[in-house]
Amino acid sequence: GNDSTRDSDPLADLGLSIDDTAPEDNTPMRPSSSTFFNTTTDMSQSVSGSRTVQKKVQRLLNNYWTEIVVGGVITFNFLLILLETDITAWYPGRGIVTRPSWLVDLERVCLAFFGFELALRIFADGRKF
Repeated sequence: GNDSTRDSDPLADLGLSIDDTAPEDNTPMRPSSSTFFNTTTDMSQSVSGSRTVQKKVQRLLNNYWTEIVVGGVITFNFLLILLETDITAWYPGRGIVTRPSWLVDLERVCLAFFGFELALRIFADGRKF
């Protein structure tokens, strides 16, 4: 058979490992008090994990297809604004009351999309934003 599949460690493939070394005197391993109070290791790991997520979000935002989708939503929103302007011109004096509810809903969807994209960009770029 193929021994390479048996030798593959799924945790190592994910970049994880388990410390399964036991003390030589076979005493149960208990966390020391420093484990509970020393948060610098945990904080640095979470910061490092956060940076990894930031890099992934940066790659996603700078992806060609993401730019195409964002450009498409911008263009769609532009067309909605044109339509809203035309509707307002067709019914002078009534103003904003005459906007159809589906138009308002689509504008809100675009606004939510832009807000989400902005939040992702702030997260990805951090202080550089």
